[in-house]
Amino acid sequence: MSEQFDGGTLTFHLAPPLLARRDPVTGHPRKMRFGAWIAPIFKLLARLKFLRGSWADPFGHTAERQTERRMIAQYETLLRTRIVPNLNATNHALAVEIAAVPLAIRGFGHVKTAAEADALKRQALLLRHWPEAHAAHQAAE
Repeated sequence: MSEQFDGGTLTFHLAPPLLARRDPVTGHPRKMRFGAWIAPIFKLLARLKFLRGSWADPFGHTAERQTERRMIAQYETLLRTRIVPNLNATNHALAVEIAAVPLAIRGFGHVKTAAEADALKRQALLLRHWPEAHAAHQAAE
C-alpha cells in the first residue's frame, strides 16, 4: 500500500458537541481538525461500547440520544399497534415502505436532525394511505 501513497498525515475532521464552535451564519457546529493522536481515544471509546444504553453511557443523556430512544419507541409502537394489526396482502408493499422509513435517518447532529424531520414527513404521508383499525373492523362487518 505504501507504493500508492506518498506519506502525509492522518487527520480527522470532527465536530465534538462539547468542543466545536458554532458557525455564526448557520448555527451548526464547525468541524475541527484532529491529528493521529486521537486514534487511541477512538480505541478507548470502542472498548467502552458495552456501556451504551446503560446509566453509565457518557453520551446517553444527550438530547440527540434521548430523541433516538423516543423515536425507536414510537416506531415500535406504530408497527405493533397500527401496522401489524391491519396488515394484509393488499397493503403489504405500503407496510414495507412505512417500516423502511427509519433507514433514511443517518448522520450526526444537525444532519441527523434534518433527516429525522424528513423521515417523519415521509412517514406521515405514507400513513395517510394506511387503513385505520376502525375502518378495517367496519369492512369486516
